[in-house]
Amino acid sequence: MAAVSNLLIKKTQELLDSISNKNFDMYRQLCDATLTAFEPEACGHLIHGLKFHKHYFDHGDVRDHIFFQIQSCNLSSSFSVLFL
Repeated sequence: MAAVSNLLIKKTQELLDSISNKNFDMYRQLCDATLTAFEPEACGHLIHGLKFHKHYFDHGDVRDHIFFQIQSCNLSSSFSVLFL
C-alpha cells in the first residue's frame, strides 16, 4: 500500500507542476481524455474532455508562474463486492 500511496502522491505533484508550468502536454499525459469536471469558470456546467482545460492553459491566468505543493495527504482505499 505504501508504494501505491507514494505513486499517487508523486503523480498528483506532477499534475500540479504541469499546471504551474503551463505544460499542457504533461497535463494531457496525466489526465484521462474523457475526464469530466465542474469548474468554477463553467458556472455550474459539466465540462467534458480536455478542450476546456487546454483553453485555460493557452489563455487563462496571466501570472507567469504559480507554485503548487501538496501540504497534507490522506489516502485510503475501500471497495465493495456485490454478489448477485
